[in-house]
Amino acid sequence: MRAYIQDLKDITDSREMLEAKPHFFLTWFAYILTGILIITLIWAYFGEIEDYTKAIGTVRPGERISTIRNTVSGRVDEVYFEQGMRVKEGDVLYTIEIDVLIAEKEQLERKIDRLEKENSNLLKLKKSIMENQNLFSSEDADEIDFYNRYRKYETDRLVSIEQYESQRADMAQFKNESSVNLKLSQKRLDEEKERLEKYKLLEKSIGENKNLFEPNDVEFYTLYTEYETKVKQLEMQKDQKSNNYKKMEELYEVGGISQKDLEDAKNQMELAAIDLDRYNKEYILNIKSNIRQTTQNIEEAKAVMEKSGLATQMYDDKLIDKELVLEKMKIDMLVQIEDQLSINRNNLDNAKLSLRNIEINIDNSTIKAPIDGIVNVYLEINKGDFIQGGLEIATIVPDVSTEYRVQLMVPNESIAEVELGQKIKYHFHALPFREYGEAEGIVRKISNDSRIDSETGVSYYVVEATLEQTKMESYKGDVREIKAGMVCEARIVTKSRSILKWFLEKINVKN
Repeated sequence: MRAYIQDLKDITDSREMLEAKPHFFLTWFAYILTGILIITLIWAYFGEIEDYTKAIGTVRPGERISTIRNTVSGRVDEVYFEQGMRVKEGDVLYTIEIDVLIAEKEQLERKIDRLEKENSNLLKLKKSIMENQNLFSSEDADEIDFYNRYRKYETDRLVSIEQYESQRADMAQFKNESSVNLKLSQKRLDEEKERLEKYKLLEKSIGENKNLFEPNDVEFYTLYTEYETKVKQLEMQKDQKSNNYKKMEELYEVGGISQKDLEDAKNQMELAAIDLDRYNKEYILNIKSNIRQTTQNIEEAKAVMEKSGLATQMYDDKLIDKELVLEKMKIDMLVQIEDQLSINRNNLDNAKLSLRNIEINIDNSTIKAPIDGIVNVYLEINKGDFIQGGLEIATIVPDVSTEYRVQLMVPNESIAEVELGQKIKYHFHALPFREYGEAEGIVRKISNDSRIDSETGVSYYVVEATLEQTKMESYKGDVREIKAGMVCEARIVTKSRSILKWFLEKINVKN
């Protein structure tokens, strides 16, 4: 590396430049720039920038607006109000015709009077029945119907007594007939049981080949004798055929008869044996059949006896004491009276309720102002117009001297940032911000649930806030009043921080 050496005399301007003073403009420019920077830093440190949520708001009176809603359908009788009219609490605004309501009221009053009289007479009829005495007067027009009802009750009692006596005689006859049937059935049962035992004894006699009946039991003694005689006849025929066959065999062996004759003799012998066996079996089967039939007859006789016994018991049960019949008739009549009283009481309660509703409607037919204020007409009505119940006719806005509040509609996505006590700035559409500036307020209430706008379908929360002034002054000195119903854009301040901090966050120097 080589060094380059230059003579000082060759450097002509260096000394002048080192000894020269800077221009005064540059000095002042540096001071001004430094001052601006310091002021900017101070402003950025102490100045604040705000984050806010926008919402649309409407100015409302501090006192609630009263809505005049028609409650009774009918024709307008008289109208006493007009748009912008100042009214006092209790002033009549309009009236509805009540002729129909008066007629319905009179009809219900007559119905109530009739039901009360009928209930009184029913209680009196109940007392008459309990005391067995007609307490009504045949000369009283209000009691003549119940007088006749009690007489009918007495007549029915006499008829019931006659019917009871007739029924009692019929029951006695039926009971006697049932008793006779019971005795006949018992006799038949005994006979069938005895016959069953004899059939069993006949079967036993045949098994033992011995007549076990006494001679005085003619029927079954004869049956066995006939059986025994028949069997002996068949046995004799069998023996004869058997002996004849043996003789034919001997003749056949010596050539005295043909083989056909021998076979005929054998067939006759076998037929005789078959006849004997068939007779025995058929006779025993006949006895068993008689035993089954007799057993069935016994069961039928038992069923008839049971039925006759039940019929007799039924007749005894049905034969109720005469006093019980009369007591039952009295109780039935008292139950009818109580049922009618219950129905009448319900009808009376309903009639009184309807009367009360009509009286309320008559009172509601005169519509009065509930508060002091200015009338704001929603629906123009005239005398003779028919208006339905539920229609909003007008509102009464309290005097403008009262304190205002602002009702805000905060979008669903912004409600999480809104809290009670937050500061709000209002820009009124009717009072331009550039000319009149902004008003301020504080969040006071937040609704617990959201609402849905029926037209747009947008979900929002209702927030109520204060309005700290009722007048706005422009930079020209023009003063304007804030009025109920004005629409504004509300800016709810959700967060504030220094400008310096905000700047540092933007350049990612500070999180």
